[in-house]
Amino acid sequence: MLDEFQDLAPTALPVLSETMSHSDKRWIVLAGTPKWIDNPLETNYRSSTANEWHVTCGGCGKETLLGEKTLGLRVLQCPSCQHPLDPTLGRWIARNPQSTWGDGYSINHLMVAWMRVADILERQQHYDRVTFLNEVLGQPTTLGDHLITREEIERCCEERPFAQKLEDVPAMFQHQLVMGVDWGGGSRSGTVAVLGYADQQRKFNIVRLDRWQPRDDGMQIMEQLFAICRRFRVRVIAADANGNGSINNRLLFDLLMKDGTPPRMWGIFYGVDTQPPQPHGVMTQWVVGRTPTIGGLFTRIKMQLLRFPRVTESGPFLDEFTCELAEFDEGMRIVKYSKPDDRRDDALHATNYGELVAMRMQSRLQQ
Repeated sequence: MLDEFQDLAPTALPVLSETMSHSDKRWIVLAGTPKWIDNPLETNYRSSTANEWHVTCGGCGKETLLGEKTLGLRVLQCPSCQHPLDPTLGRWIARNPQSTWGDGYSINHLMVAWMRVADILERQQHYDRVTFLNEVLGQPTTLGDHLITREEIERCCEERPFAQKLEDVPAMFQHQLVMGVDWGGGSRSGTVAVLGYADQQRKFNIVRLDRWQPRDDGMQIMEQLFAICRRFRVRVIAADANGNGSINNRLLFDLLMKDGTPPRMWGIFYGVDTQPPQPHGVMTQWVVGRTPTIGGLFTRIKMQLLRFPRVTESGPFLDEFTCELAEFDEGMRIVKYSKPDDRRDDALHATNYGELVAMRMQSRLQQ
């Protein structure tokens, strides 16, 4: 009996099977999560009878495979006629009924009795796309694909211009603005600032984006960031704290201190897993999981829970989201997100920092 079979080397099963050479029964049970298309578990499942749980719709009579398209707002529903589906009234249908390899069964959260639709929707909002497909729907993922398309992110754009002054922001959110900053470094990476707020529907509304090129003078960037903060009365900043980021964050903090009111400065570090924020001198230090938070951001874009200004103004920044790829790290045994060497993703990270802190603030307000 082998659990997490997807993480074993493809040649392991024949060797392990030799331990049963004296057995008259020779039963083999494999279990796990089919993380990506080309892994041992998915390969063996495709060779098996590959049973899937189908539910007959009481409305149109169609056989429906429970998956992402059957997720309604409160219940599972038929994707053809939106009639509610009862997962307990399903049956196994084999994709390969003539298989002699063995029996295979695909089990996901939608078909089990102990999971509510509300719990699944909560996971959909907070898990990254790859994790949701793997751990909730039991589906493998094709790696190397772009996580979102240009069409998907353009659907998040609203017909409003970049905010030019505080009065352009809805009055009830003017005091909740958060600036996310990804500091530039090297010859290609520039500095990007994203200004936005989280509303009661847990949407992150971006009101403007600003970019500086790698060759721009550092002190001029700092002064212009200060000017934006002053114009919009920004008192909460979430900024990259890796490398020179910690120095830049302190310089920006000191500039804002001269304006009278101490800002709330969050220094964001990427790590494997998200940890609780910690006070660090005059700032708050927060280690966030790189893969889960970026993946979660893409999920929220697909669900249109991020809102951008109109395409004509946001357009130059949107390609910094769509360039991201999913790759599997053999050493860490996890999916990672990366970009081609000739592309930039500074706007993606600035948005991720700002959204994380803004959503945390909104959660505290709703408690």
